[in-house]
Amino acid sequence: MKEGIANIIFDLDGTLIDSSPSILATFRDVLESNKVEPRVVIDSTIIGPPLVDTLRSITGIDDAARLLGLAEAFKFRYDSVGVLQTRAYPGIVDMLDRLRTWGYSLYIATNKRLTPTVRILRNLRLWEYFDAVYTIDIATPPYAGKNAMIAALLSQKNISSESGCYVGDRPEDGFA
Repeated sequence: MKEGIANIIFDLDGTLIDSSPSILATFRDVLESNKVEPRVVIDSTIIGPPLVDTLRSITGIDDAARLLGLAEAFKFRYDSVGVLQTRAYPGIVDMLDRLRTWGYSLYIATNKRLTPTVRILRNLRLWEYFDAVYTIDIATPPYAGKNAMIAALLSQKNISSESGCYVGDRPEDGFA
């Protein structure tokens, strides 16, 4: 184990798993079935922020009730179909095996909701590698973002900022 760092917190989407194809397909299906024309290209650049924020940015809709309806349609479709189409990146299992063997404590902090996160981790047999999994919706009210989620994880697991690091794939992960 590297001196000082004992805890590694991972983002999920784009870091450990390739959920992009199933997420993008779900967005397209939901928008099409609700007759909503996207204002931006539906590509991997939209993945990451909380769901309602993403729907607002890709649709231009400001009506909270309509956005919540689209979000519920997305959740239903993704939770039933999309999660099963998600794949771990090559080498992830070997990496997690090594990190555990070397004595690291492993965590997840993701903007993904708890239900699909658990289904994906269990389906891919990754669940057992993590000491805790923090999702945007495990707190009431939900965390305001990754900063708040990671702060809660550090506090609740007694992890100092010197003994932990966060691994992600987007600039906002670095800021968090």
